[in-house]
Amino acid sequence: MSSEVLSAFPHRNISNPSEEIVHPTWLYHNYESFTTSDNVDHLSRFGIPADITEYCCHAQIAQLFQYQALFEGFQAQAFRWYNAIIFWKSQSPWPAMRGAFYDHYLDTTGGYWGVRKAASEQVHLQLNQLTRSLAVLNKRFEAVEGTTVIASWYRLDDGSQVGADHITSGLHIAANGVTDLPMSAAPGWPDGCTDVLLLRLQLTAGATLSVNEYWLPPPTSAAEQEQAWAHMRQLKNRSVTLGIKASASQQAADGAPVVVTVVLGHEVVGPIALMARLKLVNGSVANGVDNRISPTWLSDNYLSLLPDEHTTIEIKCCSGMRLSNYTQLAVELDGWNLQPVVATVEWS
Repeated sequence: MSSEVLSAFPHRNISNPSEEIVHPTWLYHNYESFTTSDNVDHLSRFGIPADITEYCCHAQIAQLFQYQALFEGFQAQAFRWYNAIIFWKSQSPWPAMRGAFYDHYLDTTGGYWGVRKAASEQVHLQLNQLTRSLAVLNKRFEAVEGTTVIASWYRLDDGSQVGADHITSGLHIAANGVTDLPMSAAPGWPDGCTDVLLLRLQLTAGATLSVNEYWLPPPTSAAEQEQAWAHMRQLKNRSVTLGIKASASQQAADGAPVVVTVVLGHEVVGPIALMARLKLVNGSVANGVDNRISPTWLSDNYLSLLPDEHTTIEIKCCSGMRLSNYTQLAVELDGWNLQPVVATVEWS
C-alpha cells in the first residue's frame, strides 16, 4: 500500500492529541477503526505499535475493553428494557482487526474474550465506568441472598494492593434482573493515587459467583488521565516472565477429545502480568509459519496475574483431532508486557 494512500488515514495520538500518527500498511485492515468521533486512535493508549505483531496485540486489547464495556452497558438494563442481546456480526468477511469474535482460522479474538468476560457468568458483578457504581446481573430464576462484594485496587507497576479491601455484605440480588448496588458498595478511588490501577471485583455467597477486572485511570481531567496512561505504557519495557507448565493425558485411540491443562504462575516480584494470552500450537512446525491448532476452546484467556498468583486453564481440542499428527504439541504464551514463552505439552 502506498504512502499516498496511507496518508488518507491519519489519526490523533491519544498519547499526544496534537500529533497525527499514520500506522504503516497494516492500517489497510483497520476496516472498523479504533478511533472515536474526534478521531483519536485508542490503540496508541497502549503504545505506538512498532510492527504488525504489536499492532495486533494492541488491537486485541482495545477490542476486549470495548466489547466488555458494550455488553456490560446493555446488561445494565437487562430485563428492564430488553431480555436479550443479538450481536451482528461474529466474524468479519474482511480480514479486519475489529468487528469479529474469531478469525479465518477460528482463533478467538480479544473481542470474543471481552464478551466472554461480560456475559458468561450467570451472576455477574460489573462496574459502570462512567459513574463508578456497581450492579449485579442475575440470569437465574432465583434470588441470591447474603452476598458479599469485595473490591480491591492494585498498582500495575509492582502488584501491591492500594488500601484495604472494600467489603459490602448482606446484599440481596433479585432473580432474573439487575440489582443496582448502593454507592456505598462502590470502591472509591484511593487517595493520592495518580496512576492507572487494576480494580478486581468479587461477588461471593459462600462460593465465588463472579470475578471481574478493569484497568482504570484516576477520575480527574483528561490531561491527568493521559499522564497516568503514559506512565502505564512504560511498564511494557519491564517484561514479565510467567512460569508455565502444560500437560495432557494420552488417549488410547486417535479421534478422542484432548484436554491440555496449563498452570500459569507469576512467581517473581514485579509488575502485574497484563493480558496473558495462550494458544495451542504444533511445535513441530518451524518458526515463521502459522502453527496454531484450531478450533480450540479455552476456559480463560487474556487474563492478568498478580505477583505470587497462580491459575489453571484448560484447552480443549476438537474431538476429531488425530494425536499422531501432533506429536509435538506446545502452548505459546505472550501478552502486553510478557516475555513470550513456549511450553511443550507433557503427556502422561
